[in-house]
Amino acid sequence: MSTVKENSQRINKIETDVAVIKNDISTIKDNHLAHIETDMKKLDMRMWWVLSILIVSIVIPFVKSMW
Repeated sequence: MSTVKENSQRINKIETDVAVIKNDISTIKDNHLAHIETDMKKLDMRMWWVLSILIVSIVIPFVKSMW
């Protein structure tokens, strides 16, 4: 059976681990998600540009062939 001292040490370790996890979650939420969001917006804009260029490159020859 575990002694009171061993249980107390385990509880302290668990409390420390929980505090570290909370800190890591806070860091991810406050800092990294903002950077990921910015990167996603850039990627979204680039994808729209690529899509636009592809559509234009398909439409221009079609329109030229009709004239």
